[in-house]
Amino acid sequence: MRVWRTAGGFFVESGPSREAVVSTLATEIADPPWSDRSEFAVLDPQRKLLRRHRLMVWSVEEELGISAWAVVGGTLKNRIVSQFHSAGFRVVRREEDVEQGLSVVPESDGDVWAAARRILEEIERADRR
Repeated sequence: MRVWRTAGGFFVESGPSREAVVSTLATEIADPPWSDRSEFAVLDPQRKLLRRHRLMVWSVEEELGISAWAVVGGTLKNRIVSQFHSAGFRVVRREEDVEQGLSVVPESDGDVWAAARRILEEIERADRR
C-alpha cells in the first residue's frame, strides 16, 4: 500500500487489480509502473471514500480496450488503449495526467495510514459481495 497527499485529499494505492486482461492488451501495460496493474482509492480531506480508479477492460464489437492507472513522478496518470480488430487493424493509445503534485505520505503519519487501511478493508468487503 502507498498513500499520497493531494490538493483535495489523498490517493491510496489499493493493490493490483483482479481483472483478467487478454494478452494483446497486457502488452500495452507491460512496462513499469503500468505492469503493477494498480488500482486507487480517492479520499477527501476528511478521509472518506470519494471514488475509485480501477483497471477496466472492455470488448465492444470489434474493439478491445483497457484503461490502467499509475503514479509517475508525483502525477496520477491514466493510460487508455483501444485495439480495433476490423478491416485495417489499428491501435489508439492515449495517456492523460489526472492529478499532479502528489506527495508521498510517510507511514509515520498514523492517522492517514489508519484511515487508508480502513477504506481498503471496506473496499475489500464490498468487492466480495
